[in-house]
This record gives sequence, C-alpha cells and structure tokens, in this order.
Amino acid sequence: MSDHSPECGGADECSSEEDSSNGQPPRILLLGTHRDLKHLCETETVEQKNEQLEALIPDKLKKQVIYSADKKPIFEINGLTPDKDDKRMAEAIRECIVHECPSRREKTPWRWHVFNHKMKSIARRMKRNVLSREECLKIAASVGLDKESFQLSLEFFHNLSLIFYYPSILPDVVFVDPQVLLDKVSELVQFTFELKDPSAKDSLLPHGWQQYKNNAQITEKFLENKRFSSHYHETVFTRKHLTTLLERLLVFARLSPDTWFMPCVLKHLKPEEIRPHCVSPSPLVVHFADGGPQHGVCCSLIAHVLSTANRHPCPWSVRHAHNSPACLYRNCIQFQVSDYNGFVMLIDRYTYFEVHIRTSRSKLVEVWRHVRCAVFSGLESVSTTLGYSNNKPSPAILCPGHTTANNSHPAYIRNREWTCSLDCNEFDSVASLKKEHIPCWLEESEYIEDEKNDREPHTMSKRKGEERTDPKETTETTDALRKESSSTAECSVPQDGSLGKDDLVEVTDQLMDLDQSDIYNLGLVLGLAHRRVVDLRENSRSNLAFLDAVVLHWLQRDDCVEEVSWAALVKALLHQRLGHTGIATSIAEKYGVKDCL
Repeated sequence: MSDHSPECGGADECSSEEDSSNGQPPRILLLGTHRDLKHLCETETVEQKNEQLEALIPDKLKKQVIYSADKKPIFEINGLTPDKDDKRMAEAIRECIVHECPSRREKTPWRWHVFNHKMKSIARRMKRNVLSREECLKIAASVGLDKESFQLSLEFFHNLSLIFYYPSILPDVVFVDPQVLLDKVSELVQFTFELKDPSAKDSLLPHGWQQYKNNAQITEKFLENKRFSSHYHETVFTRKHLTTLLERLLVFARLSPDTWFMPCVLKHLKPEEIRPHCVSPSPLVVHFADGGPQHGVCCSLIAHVLSTANRHPCPWSVRHAHNSPACLYRNCIQFQVSDYNGFVMLIDRYTYFEVHIRTSRSKLVEVWRHVRCAVFSGLESVSTTLGYSNNKPSPAILCPGHTTANNSHPAYIRNREWTCSLDCNEFDSVASLKKEHIPCWLEESEYIEDEKNDREPHTMSKRKGEERTDPKETTETTDALRKESSSTAECSVPQDGSLGKDDLVEVTDQLMDLDQSDIYNLGLVLGLAHRRVVDLRENSRSNLAFLDAVVLHWLQRDDCVEEVSWAALVKALLHQRLGHTGIATSIAEKYGVKDCL
C-alpha cells in the first residue's frame, strides 16, 4: 500500500474535514496563487495582506494555522510557470500536509498507484496533460488493471483531485493534470487584468473583448483567440469540450448557442454602494446554518438561474440594454424574469444572501413564489455540483431588532419561531409575527400566528422615521416612503383618482419600462423645473432612484405641478415628447380614467 495526500495547487484554502469530525481542530493553510501577477495589484501588497490576516486570526486559532514563515500565513506560489522556488514551495506544502494533517492521507492500492504515475509519465512524454479514456485504459491494462478497477481508480484519484474525470459530462476525456482546467479559467481571469493596462491596443485584443469587459459575456469567436488555446488537442480536448464542461460545472451560463456568461469575472461592488439597490422593504434572506455560503456558491447560483439549460417556468435574464438600470456585479446583480415587469436583485452579503423584487403590486405574491422556488432549487443544484454537503440554506428575514445602517442579522426559523443569531452565538427571540407583518414570500406553514401575544411585535416594516436619516437626501427619503407605502395591505388610491405621497410605489410600478430619457421628459411634462430634473438625474445612482425621485416631487406638487392624479399621468405619457400609448392605456383602464385617452 502507498500513502498519498491530495495536491492543493490553485486552492485558496486547504483544511481537513476529517480532523474536525474526529474532535481535533482542522489545520488551515492559505495559498496565494499566481505569484507572478502580484505586481498588478494596485490596492495592497502581500506584506500588507499578511499583516491583515495575522491581525484577524484570534490567538486561540493561531495554533491551527500553518505559517510559511514567522507571521506570514500566506504561502506564495506560481503554478503556471513554476521556477525552482515554486517547486521547493510546492514540495514543502505537500510535506506539511502529510505531517501536519495526517487524516488527509489516503491508502492507495499498489496497482492504482503505479497506474497513476505511469499515466502522468506518458502524458508528460506526449507533451500534453489530457488523455483520452481509451489511452488511459491501455495504460491500465499494461499494469494489470481490468475495466472495473480502471473505472474505480479514475473516480478515486478524481476525489483526491490528483486527476479530473467527469464521466457524466466528458466520458472520453481524462485530465491527467488538474492544473489544465485551472489554467483554462485562469486565462480568462488574467485577461481581465490585461484589459486594465492602458497600453493595451484594441487591434490586438480578441474579437468580442468589449462584450467580455462590460458584460462578462464570452463568445465563440472570443475563445478562438490564440491566447486562450493552451492544452487543446484536436481530437481529445477542444473548445467544445471546455464550454460543455464549464457549463455543467456552473462556471459558465449559456445565453445563446455561441454566447456564455461568466459571473466570476464581474467586478465587485463596494458594500456602501449596495444600499440603493435594496428595493424591497421585506427581502427574502437566504440563511446558511454553518455561518455562510461556501466559496463559489453565489457565482454558481447566478450561472444556474441564467443558463438556458436550467429552464424555469419563467426564464431569468440579465438586462444589458443601454438605458436600463442594470446592475451587474459579482456581489450585486439584477435579473429580469420573463413575463413580469420589474426585476429581481440578488445581493451577496458573504454571510447570507438577500433577494429583492421590484414589480407591480398585483403580481408581487406570484413573482415571489416563482423566485423563491428558483433560488432554493438552484442552491440545491449548486451544492450537488460543487460537492458541498453542509451548505444548507433556509429562508430568513432581516432581524428588525438588530438592523442598523451598516449591520444586519438574519432571523431564521427555529422550532417554528423566528430566531436571530447574534455575534456572540447566543439566541434572542424575535417573537412570532402577526399575519399582517408576514412577508409575502413566506409560506403559511413556516410561521406561528400568535393573536394572544400582547407585547409589541417586531414587524417587517420599520416604524415611521426609523429609516430616515437626512430629509435632504432624495434617495433616503424615497426609500423610507417606499417602505411605508409597501407595508400597507391594500392599495389606498382615492376614488376620484387623485394621488398623494403614499402612492409612490403604486405609481412607479406602472412606469418601470421607462428609460432615463423618458423619465427626464416625464418630469418636465408633469411640471417639474428643468434644473430640478437635471439635479435628480445626476444625483441618482440608478434609473429606479431617478424615477422614484421624479415621481416623489410630482406627488409633493413641487415647482409648477398643477394636477396630481392618474388622469394627469396618462396625459403626460401621451405627450408628444414621450408617446407611450401602451403604458398610458394600461393605466387608464386599470384606474378608470379612460376619458382622458
């Protein structure tokens, strides 16, 4: 028998689940890959990152961390073009894992061990790291393995990450060196850094590079560029094989026969810039019992819901229209759901997810039901694909008693009551929610309606004034009004068709399809001053915020506004500067003002 430990090249973190299951603390090793590219990072150095990590690690955990040197938790290594120092580091890491983490060692049948080494040796001689299954079968036969043992050995080495083999996706392809797939993804990620270089010439960039840079879209023509041609073999491993595999592994999402979407290369939105995109007063929070989603879950979920291969009853898409309020970031992304006006916003808070919906009130419950089903079925598929057995999500709310401008805690269901998990790992009762405070995405079986509870319940909507901080800031004010209006169970539009500030959401729901220029013209036609509309446009971070601000000032009768009613809105939409007959007709029929058509 021979002992082996799994290689960890390309991983960001290596720890042992077996250790913790045996009552021993897991060992943690942080691997800094692509050492040759660290000079491209403009925000911080490896030394600064080491200092930050050292400061973050609690004293009680420092014995579990394996250090590369004194107070240096990051092991720097370059796997693409390793030099002597990289090879020495790789050997040191292997030795470290074998001795420091003995439970990571696996006993291997001797013939399997010989087969693995011979397979890698022949692949090196052939100057390629991908072999066909038939080629590997011949090697297995030469060391005395039958077909059944051969198949079992491939699965065994795949589970140890010594090779990659996906029989249900590419049954005829064996990645003898796992670095092949890491290299193929790294080529695309590295290209994002090249695009930041001001000296890069457009004529030398691959066809479709602008689609890739702006929308994370990858086309067939883009992949044909020579810079993305490593490891291919005309019969064994082709571009078709790569795209098929990355689709099934949820790295790519197929948008059309020759176009894919790659969420992991999207830019990151700063936490302080996320708030304007939180459009639901009662978002669906996805809580993870083990402290947060595991690595890659959010990007894989995005790929799953967008992929044409994972068709939902109402397909999802990413809005790329020039004038649309699209938000396209790795941790904050906006979707459009087929057959519904409005959009869905997925926000990754790193310890939990938030899902927001913006749509007409009449469709809200229906859309929430579809979105919740799509998100949780998608997470189940993601966990299966990524091999995460302990990544169990559950629906939650933002705990009203522990939510501030910069900090929130998810409250989830525990023993049929809402429970908020605090930083101290103690539990604080949030109280049973009364029926009128239950978010519309929640199923009846998940809550307890406590009519006899005399204490003031924690409600989903904030009390008046709680969310507002500065009345001069339009975005803050419209957020608060939107929350107050949305918490009303029934639409409170007067019979005469007149409108007030409480109708902000009801009005903007009817105008979701307007682009920025339409909103600008609408403000002028309704009677707002030109200077005010320009200021609102410049100070709004999205079309939604711009629309909210314009409608709010109209409802407040600012500037030269004369009439505030559905009839006035219909007339404005029919004005020659807009000409939105369809929207105007829909509003007129819905709110009984057909006479103004």
